[in-house]
Amino acid sequence: MIDRDWFAILRTELEAESPPSSLSAAEVETLITDIVSGRIQPPTKLGPRRSRRRWIAGGTAVVLLAGGATAAALWNRTKPTHPEEGIACHATAQAVGDVAVLPPAADPLDACTKLWLSGALPDISNGGPATDAAPPQFACVGRGGGLDVFPNLSDPPTTCADLGLVDADTNVINDPLVLLQDRLSNEINAVCVDVEAAKQLIHTALAEVGLNDWTITVHDGTKGCVAAGEDLDTKSVYLATNPRQTTTT
Repeated sequence: MIDRDWFAILRTELEAESPPSSLSAAEVETLITDIVSGRIQPPTKLGPRRSRRRWIAGGTAVVLLAGGATAAALWNRTKPTHPEEGIACHATAQAVGDVAVLPPAADPLDACTKLWLSGALPDISNGGPATDAAPPQFACVGRGGGLDVFPNLSDPPTTCADLGLVDADTNVINDPLVLLQDRLSNEINAVCVDVEAAKQLIHTALAEVGLNDWTITVHDGTKGCVAAGEDLDTKSVYLATNPRQTTTT
């Protein structure tokens, strides 16, 4: 399973929303650390225009504002720009609503269909009984650049264009960003390695997935066990102190 990169996601959302966040850089880093460590839990009640995103199979749920300034730049693209964020399986044919998030898969439509068959959708909070029928699914490039899969529940069928989105290329399992995120999660974030060991692993991973123009950035004060994440804006992998484990063994 691919751990979602909350550092990159939260930073992107804070930068994309308008007006700009009032949090200082230090406060943002503290907030990210608290979310990753589990000290901050997502709210149980959601306000209007918010989507509930649940990370399936042992991950963490986080609530993010739908939309953002990045949407306009993505509407003319068919390939998700953030495939490493996984598959957002929507409970309704609406861009804003409850979402179950799965790791990238070879067949995203089938992966979301299985959630409906198992009863995990459409009620992601309480679940339901397994069934032998599921609505047909269609995939769009989400407003944040991820792969969003929706159920077709109407006649005539809803389309990506109806949602203000574009049809998505679902063949993302071998995307370099997905492959890199998998390597970072398994080789660095899931274990305890220091900065130098992480740099060596990252150099190897970048070369093997074909991201040879990417660089490595180390956050100030990084020590002990490190966590790695992707920064698409700067084409770099950043390293920061792993909040779940800060002492190497």
